[in-house]
Amino acid sequence: MRAKRILLVAIVTLFSGPLIPLWPASPVRADDTSPSSLESGTEIRPIHRVTPRYPVPEAEYGVEGWVIVSYVVKPDGTVGDTIIEDSSGRKAFERATIDSVKEWRYEPATMNGEPVERCHNKALFTFALEQGKKDHRGAKKAFKNQYKRAIKLLEEGELEEVRSKIDEIAAKFTTNLYESSRLWILRAMLHEKEGDDLGQLESLQHAVAGGGAYVEPEVYLNVMLKIFNLQIQFQHYADALETLEAVDELDLDESTAAKLRQATAEIEELKTSDRAVAIGGKIGEAQEEHHGAGVWSHALLRRTAGIEKISGSLERVELRCDWHRVKAKPEPGKAWRIPPEWGDCSIYVIGEPGSTFQLLEYAPTTS
Repeated sequence: MRAKRILLVAIVTLFSGPLIPLWPASPVRADDTSPSSLESGTEIRPIHRVTPRYPVPEAEYGVEGWVIVSYVVKPDGTVGDTIIEDSSGRKAFERATIDSVKEWRYEPATMNGEPVERCHNKALFTFALEQGKKDHRGAKKAFKNQYKRAIKLLEEGELEEVRSKIDEIAAKFTTNLYESSRLWILRAMLHEKEGDDLGQLESLQHAVAGGGAYVEPEVYLNVMLKIFNLQIQFQHYADALETLEAVDELDLDESTAAKLRQATAEIEELKTSDRAVAIGGKIGEAQEEHHGAGVWSHALLRRTAGIEKISGSLERVELRCDWHRVKAKPEPGKAWRIPPEWGDCSIYVIGEPGSTFQLLEYAPTTS
């Protein structure tokens, strides 16, 4: 059967607009992104949550950032098996997040009256300095000048100089979240010029981490639509559905809203289509939590998946669903079948940084 093409939403790039200061309400914020309801039992309920301590060196030098962490709530209500899914790159923020989450306590979830693990939980931690610190209101003048210079170089096609300018800005400025978002957008623009679509996708996702609180509304909308198009290109369909949910909450014109509804319907149809979905994977940088191993993660659209074409060293695969998890050694030719009652699932591949592989989400009829 011929692969069906998912509708791509047209966008207008507005990356080089004005730099406007936007501010959070508190120094460190944790946003729980896990579901909150369960028909056949009870969900986890937070009892005790510890706010991460803002690392002193980062605070002194005006460094802000964010961390997305995955964790398991065990039947006794304790938290463990933390995985850093993504972050702004500061190890100090990652360590502070892990230390905090491990102290959290929950009233556990139950099924048929018995406590059970809640295996698929995520939280976003935002580390932002208080509004009263003048040095961190929006972008500094020096940053603006360097940023404008980089945009000019990009328009002139001087890509090597743009790359050097980005490295210079990153090294010279202890960027706040607003500056950091702009720098990630600049990286995305460079990747687009270079034809590196995956690099563009990852940079754009970093630019709007935290729900777009550090970019202008019109820029946020266009970035999110661009992210959606790239997620479709790389067959990250479950992620694309989440992106569409976020975009649907914005002020959209009817034409764009109609296209998004059509795109959602087409992705939903893919869940039962008769073709496999192939996603390229590459293990990221080493994580302290995994003794030097890196992690790659992917939200699954289908209920059957397997790992093929391994190059490098993969330590293990962990399938985390809402109500069940499985750890296994990656074995080409072997697939995991996921019962519907396990809920929504993500797959985590842990291994040597730089290792590559192919994740296959099989058609429902695959034997």
